[in-house]
Amino acid sequence: MQEFADRPFARAEASRLEELHEAALEDLFDAELALGRHHEVVAGLEGLVTRGPLRERRWSQLMVALYRDGRQAEALEAYGRLRRVLDQDLGVVPSAELSLLHQAILRHSPELAWRPPPRDGSGYFGRAAEMSRLLAGLEKAAAGRGGVVLLAGEPGIGKSHALRQLIEQARDGSAVVLAGRCVEGAWVPPFHPFAEAIAGYGESVGPVRLRADLAPALIRIAPRLSELLPDLEPPPALQPDEERFRLLDAAARFFTALSARATVLLVLDDLHWADAGTALMMRHIARTCGQRRLLIAGAYRTTEAAQDPLADPLGDALGAMQAETECTTIRLGALSAEAIGQLLAAEAGAPVSASLTTAIGAHTGGNPFFAKEVIRHLAEERALHEDGSGELEAGLLLAVPEGVRQVLARRRARMSAEANQLLECGSGFAGPFLLPVAAMAASLDDPSALSALDELLAAGMIRPGDAPERYEFGHALVRNAVYDALNPSRQARLHRRLAHGLEAARARLPGCTDPAEIVAQYARSTALPGAEAGIAVAIEAADLAQAAGAHEAAVAFLTTAADLAGPEPPVAVRRRLAPALAWALRFDEAVAAARDAAERMAPHAAVDYLAEVTAALSAAGSTAHAWQLAPVGLAYAGSERNEAWAALTLLDLDRREAADPDHVGLPLHQPRRRQALAVLYRSSRAVSRSVDLARYAVAAIYQRRENVPAEAAEDPTVRLYLLGELRSAPLAFHDPAVQARARGELAREVHCRASIARSLAALGELEAARASLAEARELASRIPGRGWSWERIHVVGALDALTLATAEDWEGMLAAFDELAGVDDPVLRWARAPMRAGYARTAAHLGRAERAMAMLAPPVRALTRAPAWTLNYTRTASDTVETLWVLGRRDHLRPVETALRLKALPADFRFPMMDLRLSLARLCALDGRLDEADHWFAQARQVLEEQGARPLRAIADFDQALMRIRAGQPGQARPSLDAAARQFQRIGMTGWLRRAEELALTLA
Repeated sequence: MQEFADRPFARAEASRLEELHEAALEDLFDAELALGRHHEVVAGLEGLVTRGPLRERRWSQLMVALYRDGRQAEALEAYGRLRRVLDQDLGVVPSAELSLLHQAILRHSPELAWRPPPRDGSGYFGRAAEMSRLLAGLEKAAAGRGGVVLLAGEPGIGKSHALRQLIEQARDGSAVVLAGRCVEGAWVPPFHPFAEAIAGYGESVGPVRLRADLAPALIRIAPRLSELLPDLEPPPALQPDEERFRLLDAAARFFTALSARATVLLVLDDLHWADAGTALMMRHIARTCGQRRLLIAGAYRTTEAAQDPLADPLGDALGAMQAETECTTIRLGALSAEAIGQLLAAEAGAPVSASLTTAIGAHTGGNPFFAKEVIRHLAEERALHEDGSGELEAGLLLAVPEGVRQVLARRRARMSAEANQLLECGSGFAGPFLLPVAAMAASLDDPSALSALDELLAAGMIRPGDAPERYEFGHALVRNAVYDALNPSRQARLHRRLAHGLEAARARLPGCTDPAEIVAQYARSTALPGAEAGIAVAIEAADLAQAAGAHEAAVAFLTTAADLAGPEPPVAVRRRLAPALAWALRFDEAVAAARDAAERMAPHAAVDYLAEVTAALSAAGSTAHAWQLAPVGLAYAGSERNEAWAALTLLDLDRREAADPDHVGLPLHQPRRRQALAVLYRSSRAVSRSVDLARYAVAAIYQRRENVPAEAAEDPTVRLYLLGELRSAPLAFHDPAVQARARGELAREVHCRASIARSLAALGELEAARASLAEARELASRIPGRGWSWERIHVVGALDALTLATAEDWEGMLAAFDELAGVDDPVLRWARAPMRAGYARTAAHLGRAERAMAMLAPPVRALTRAPAWTLNYTRTASDTVETLWVLGRRDHLRPVETALRLKALPADFRFPMMDLRLSLARLCALDGRLDEADHWFAQARQVLEEQGARPLRAIADFDQALMRIRAGQPGQARPSLDAAARQFQRIGMTGWLRRAEELALTLA
């Protein structure tokens, strides 16, 4: 044909074939990109654009391949090359499509990420829309915008299968997948799905990678990790609330670390069985998803998720996640007739007639699990036959059972007796069953058990589990149907045999089961003699749950131990139940249990016990319930004056004062209060967790700052909040902060970091103060909702110190005071005076005089009635005076000045960003006693310079200048105002600098 090459028809045909060849090559590269082979095709595409530089399609393919290969800069450079080629050769710019691709690469658009093509499979039919939404969530996570996506629907509707499809797609896209499943029952190891997911990850990556990723605290919820890392010890135990905070934080940091390296998919199935700890951990981790490559995908039954959050922890978590993170719920409904037909054909291995498809779809309500069981039943009954068109039809459709249980019953009737026995014994497990134990309970020798196992696997009744020798039912509906077919007496005897079998297996191989699984078997056979044999393992399970901060699980195990013991549970069980109930936030039950246990103890033991329970109640968030037990404990105390008496006494005094509608809002002078504080402070026992105990007790004991001994000043809270030693305070709090971090005590570290921020603000190290405050806030954000907990109050206190030092963001402070003022809690009455005084001072700085003055009456009454050593007295006095000073008001001047002169100044306890001498100078200035005010301004400057309190020292100069201007003596104001402005400028006190500049204009 060479002789025709120059002919016009040949040239045209050659051009056509060349174009087809080039287009086919581009189609090939499209297919390669769709398969995720972006790395492999880069070199080929480079050659392609070199050979055909004016074909834009191949340039776009090259840009996409480079971008997906992690070479964004080269992808953008390719666009630049194309633009130069088009400009030089044709004088045009790239097409709109390529310009859009260029912009998408610049902004890292998730649309450019490679997504595996969806694959068909049994049970996947009719779910294209739902799978598309699931995969879209995974794509967003891959782009750093993670979240939560939940599948909801009736049993058997396809939720778990959809999650398995998502897992396969995620793994194809190189995502890290962790998966766990909740298990039915009240006797489940705490945080079970997370333990399963993290342990599975550890087994897949090996010990070196696991050690780098794992926080040691997670060992408490996943004992399997100890086998993988035998030399890794769990951290020392903390108080129960701190233990839970540490564990939740460790889990969140674990997933955060994984998502920093790759896209992470965390799958949590059967969430309708989630315990309170699992729901809380899911919610806590979900809060971190927003800016990370982490997708949480879960599934739950709509027929079993309770509407009452108290009855079902999942309900509360679902509501909270909607507000706290991007949370999408996908509801799976019945399959369409077309999808049912596809499913049945896949299951039967041949097309199914439209009439049979319609009949089965109507009979099963479009439920895929039920539909598969029906077609299996018909096949096993040999009721299926081909019609004239080669499609399957059934002549016995009217004989199809009415429900899943009936279908399964008929299928079981065709199995051997040994297979049925093994199936029944396996149904006694809430989760995957342990084959040797189930075989023992079924009285099957090993060959018979293995044959029965093969039969069940072939029938699709069960499938292999994730752990060795563990098998799980194909669906929970199968397990429930088998189990429910046993009468109650058979169920109880089965559980007792399984309990003994699990104990024997654990003795041989400790890691094959855990105490919770054994407890579940004893709990379901309580009616049989010998149930008390399960008490020890129930207490062991409670110990493990408490060590993991799973307080609700601990209560369940302790309650089970009591039930197993019969009418008179052991004292050890009774004693532990009330504190566990307190930490589980079941306060009324805790009080009742504590009263009941105390009645069975000797008086001295009852006092110690009730002090322990009240401490738990207070720390868990209900001092009001602790108050109920305080007088009960004191009645047992008699003349004892030990630590337990002291703790109960302080609670009882607070209870009495809170019940007084005329209470002033500060703790009052009570001889018993001082005595109790002294007992607690001097005790060697850790009887109080309050971070403020030391400064409260030291002030009560020594009455005046000058009397405080050097050894008492070793406590950083005494040093900062009583003695005012600002320079040494940051270092004094640093070591406790480091120790708290090492132990995982989040709340205590928050207090230390916030105190460092307060001291730095008072020193004028404002940037360092902001950094420390930001650290405290970040730590506090990792603690699950605690309302106005003491660590949050200290964070707000640090913000207040910065606001006082900078005169910026008064609105933010007022919002915090507004929120605090709206808390209707009698427990906070002891702090009403300082809260109102701080509110008044903030409102005054905002010029809201009426609101400010309306708040002052209670703090004034508190200053006149409370002793100067009481907690927050100095702060209340300073804020009250500052309110009057800022507004130029003389209301309450006499009683406030009397309190300052006769009580506050002689005691001279100090507080960051406040000084009593400055307060007295302001009062004298308001009263027109300028010479006396000058004296106190000088006294204030001397003390503030000794402290290194640069911001307040500058404010003292500003206030003295303001006093002279208010008195009509502007000439005498200039030196102080200039000195203040220089210091404001040097320190960075921006709001105060503006005020100084505005005041200077009045002088001009």
